[in-house]
Amino acid sequence: MAFDSLSPAIRTTIGKTHPVPRKRLVDFERVTLTAGASTEINFALTAEMLMLITADGSSKSYAGVHEIIFSRGNGNDQVPVAVTV
Repeated sequence: MAFDSLSPAIRTTIGKTHPVPRKRLVDFERVTLTAGASTEINFALTAEMLMLITADGSSKSYAGVHEIIFSRGNGNDQVPVAVTV
């Protein structure tokens, strides 16, 4: 799973104009493996995937640092990667 979490600077820019989740799912792939097996998963995230829905229902991109968090879904193995949009 790949989540997007906005930096404090972007959150300050948005202010109270519309709600902003702490993190939101932007991509995922379900994989079933047998015990001891492994596989590689690739995510191709685009700038459009990092856009937010505003209070009026339109999509908007906010420039700045987004933290992309990769996770297996169990909450204990999150890997954050900072990207600048």
